[in-house]
Formats: sequence, C-alpha cells, structure tokens
Amino acid sequence: MDVPGNAPWLEQLRKQGKVPSGLILISFVGRLGVDNFILYASPKQSYDWRVIKELRVCAVIEDGKGDATNLRPIAANARNGECHVWHRDKQVGAWIWPDAEVTDGGLLWIKPGVRSVMWTKWQNERFHAALNSPEEIEWSW
Repeated sequence: MDVPGNAPWLEQLRKQGKVPSGLILISFVGRLGVDNFILYASPKQSYDWRVIKELRVCAVIEDGKGDATNLRPIAANARNGECHVWHRDKQVGAWIWPDAEVTDGGLLWIKPGVRSVMWTKWQNERFHAALNSPEEIEWSW
C-alpha cells in the first residue's frame, strides 16, 4: 500500500518525537497556499494512513476529488474527534468519523463510509479565510 506525498517526512519527524504544529492538511486537490504541513493524496489510490495516527487532520476535497471511501481510513487513524473535511468547491467543512453501528445482536458493523457533523457558518468562513489569506489568520481552534 502506498503512502501519501510528504508522508516519509512526517514519519521521520514522528520518529524524532516531533509533530508539525497546527492542523495537518491532506490535499486531494493539489497544492494549497498555506504554511501548514500538507500530505498529498490521489482519490484513486489506497494509502497507509498510520502516519497520521492520533494527529489533528483536515482532508481537502472537491467534486470528483475525494469521497467517503478516501475519507474513512483517514478518519479511522486521526485523533478521535479531530478529523475534518473541507469541500473546496462548496466552501463547507465538517467533523468526520468512521461509520459504524452496533447491530441488534450486539455486533459492531463497520461501514465503508464516514459520518459527519457540518461546521457552523462562522467556522466555514474562518477556514475559508485561512486557506485564502494564511498570513492573516491564526490556525488554532
């Protein structure tokens, strides 16, 4: 299984006990003009996402570039409650987590997608501003 672009660099930092500050972005849409650490991924590939284990991440997608199949393994590896998705075309974001439910028989049924809670209007506006004017916005949430 492949690793996303920049993953070897992140893995090396983690072996040194370091992690990039701020939110790590995972881009399915190519280059982003921000200072955050960015992992690059293609929507048609499967990746080993263990490199983001327990980190705060946000996947950047757009129509046709990134979907629930791509997002599920990211959400499964990111820090619980700290995985987000930003849809660049629609200018909306959400918290995401792996889709699963307990059956009537008490078994855990793991589904192939993600569940989400949409961000509020001010969160969408703040994230949009940060992606478009990174020097003006503090990235801490």
